[in-house]
Amino acid sequence: MKRFSRSMLCFLIVLSVLCSMASLTVLGANTHNNPADTAFSANNTAVPNPYYECSFPNSDGHLWGLSSNNSLTAVREGFSGNASLTVTAKSADGNTLSDTQKVGNGATVTVFAGGQNTSYQVYYLGDINNDGKIDLVDLLLLKMHVLKIKITTGDSAVAADVNQSGKIDCVDFVTMKKHVLKINSIKQQYIPSDVTFISATYPMATAMQSMKINGRCVPVGTGMSFDWSSAGFEANLFTEGTVTASIVTAGSGTMAVIIDGNQNNLKKIPLVWGSNTVTLAQGLSKGWHSIKVYKRTEASMLPATWNSITFAGKFASKPVSKPLKIEVYGDSISCGAWNEAVNGQTSGLVYQEYEDPARSYGAFAAKAICADYSIVSVSGWGLTVSYDNKTTNNVPRIFQNADWSGSKQWDFAKNQMDAVIVNIGGNDASASTNRPTSEVFEAKYLEFITALRSKYPNAYLFCVDGMVGPKPYNQNVKNVVAAMADAKISYVQLPANMDGGGAHPSIPGHQAAADVLAAAMKQAMNLQ
Repeated sequence: MKRFSRSMLCFLIVLSVLCSMASLTVLGANTHNNPADTAFSANNTAVPNPYYECSFPNSDGHLWGLSSNNSLTAVREGFSGNASLTVTAKSADGNTLSDTQKVGNGATVTVFAGGQNTSYQVYYLGDINNDGKIDLVDLLLLKMHVLKIKITTGDSAVAADVNQSGKIDCVDFVTMKKHVLKINSIKQQYIPSDVTFISATYPMATAMQSMKINGRCVPVGTGMSFDWSSAGFEANLFTEGTVTASIVTAGSGTMAVIIDGNQNNLKKIPLVWGSNTVTLAQGLSKGWHSIKVYKRTEASMLPATWNSITFAGKFASKPVSKPLKIEVYGDSISCGAWNEAVNGQTSGLVYQEYEDPARSYGAFAAKAICADYSIVSVSGWGLTVSYDNKTTNNVPRIFQNADWSGSKQWDFAKNQMDAVIVNIGGNDASASTNRPTSEVFEAKYLEFITALRSKYPNAYLFCVDGMVGPKPYNQNVKNVVAAMADAKISYVQLPANMDGGGAHPSIPGHQAAADVLAAAMKQAMNLQ
């Protein structure tokens, strides 16, 4: 039998008496004017920092979701980025924490990255005395509050409302008691007091304002265009249950959804011609969740309009954009066509279901340099002609389109890029008729690069080639780069790979190309 010291035994006896008294007192207590209702307001002073990613749930300068392994060293592991970063912390009373000390409720965690500081105030539910632990002392403080012996205020009141009901009562006591007794752990999920979990439908043109938009997506009436490869959005929600969407398409294919950053549970959602009501997520626990949606199937096969999104709750802070932006112009390779197939296989496979632009060389290169990316590419199209000899099917004709139809033009002035990648010409070489001569190709390539430079006067331009077999226009691309005599325009030869389906690059092939491209980009752009 476990033996207690006399002092601990006395403490337990007192605690037991208080628990009994509270059980009688709280059940009939009036819980209005509870400090937990008004203790904390959102801290909007935190400046989003695009140079790192935070794995902890966070919104409006607050951070939560810490486990019992909450030493400063462990908390640091929740931050990552391409740039070097430093994570420090101070306790609620302002003392600097060492690596081994626990990060408790009310602490301030500061991340230095990219030359700027970003601070978060920590919520650690149950840690009423802000020491980074949830134990008998916190349980006693909670009882004293319920009995109105000693009222808990400020950040401690947030920690005392362990079930996030907006009230500090006997339910919180039972929840904390189970945690201390190691029966059930407190769920570290903060919920703002102004959130009501009532289902509502948001038109996408309005919802876009609370989202991070990726790629060329623009308002279309009350909806949003949802056309280009990898285009979509990221959003943070305080919600529970199910998230659905209404999407209208003029084709068929797939989109992808990632909930709470869990790539292993990526969900492929099929879209069919016409109206689609799709379930993005279901069974979500009450609290903060992140959602990322992107288009897998390219624009020419699945032009779409995203009409609305429906969920119970509210939008949390908008996800932060990365410090750099790049845009990719190309053909099927840039779409990631057939990258999910292997060994040249295409028989019995549906083209649209085996392309993943998020695992294309452009996406991989963007990740390597900590950039957001946009893809404007079409399978089979070339610089002057498509593989099936159609001169109207050329990328320069559509590069200014905001949506696939061209009903809206892209606003280049508001969407300046740090780098632009051009990977085009393979389909020109494949055309049996209307195939351009070297001289015509070079003139048209110069015209296209000049047009891109006029739209992106300060961007680095990377003219790339080589991923699929020999290219008869390699020298012409090099000639144009030389003729431009622009220090920010480079030629990059990428490694060939045809291990995917239909003589297209596989995912490892795309990664190998991205490694070469990212290295060239880092050198040219003077990146870390």
